[in-house]
Amino acid sequence: MMLDEGRTHLEVKEILGINGRRLNILWRCYKALKQMKNDSEYGEFATPKKFSFFDEIFKLPKLYKEWLEWDDNLGYFKNGHNIKIMYGFIVGEEIDGERKEPKIADPKDVRKLSNLMEDTVQFNRFCQTSDLGLEDALRGVVVKPQIDWRLLLSNNLNALTQLPATDLQEATQADINLLEKIKSLCENHLKMIWSYQGVAKQE
Repeated sequence: MMLDEGRTHLEVKEILGINGRRLNILWRCYKALKQMKNDSEYGEFATPKKFSFFDEIFKLPKLYKEWLEWDDNLGYFKNGHNIKIMYGFIVGEEIDGERKEPKIADPKDVRKLSNLMEDTVQFNRFCQTSDLGLEDALRGVVVKPQIDWRLLLSNNLNALTQLPATDLQEATQADINLLEKIKSLCENHLKMIWSYQGVAKQE
């Protein structure tokens, strides 16, 4: 309707009875499927049935924004390497002239990639290992503990700033050991942060 009839997004939204967010997703799916159709290796598999796979992909920002690098202005995925891997997931890789079974045969299974991507190492293994299935990959995911450490440290910092002077005057060796341990842990965490950021410690 938009391309052939020149209708606006608003007109199409009213005709189909859907909201703007849903229309945007459908439009993205159309453009993504067109991109796949133009691919020299996977173009022949860009059938209407694949539309549902892209519908699921565009529900996961980490997948379509970060990993596949979707560009709304250009209307296609900019990460050519990763989109090829994604095509392989839903079509099946060709190895030694033989087309393997797709790792993701059901569009709804695309949602499982969200959990898999939480473990970068396991997700990379899934991408690079042709015989590693989705369920097997998910079983190997290491779940990171969900701890709001910033809030915990802020609360503890408030407690440290309010230590009575009389308590410090009467501190035992156990109290000193506790504070030394906290100091050592903080220094180790800072060293790790500096190493990740490539910043030398300032004396």
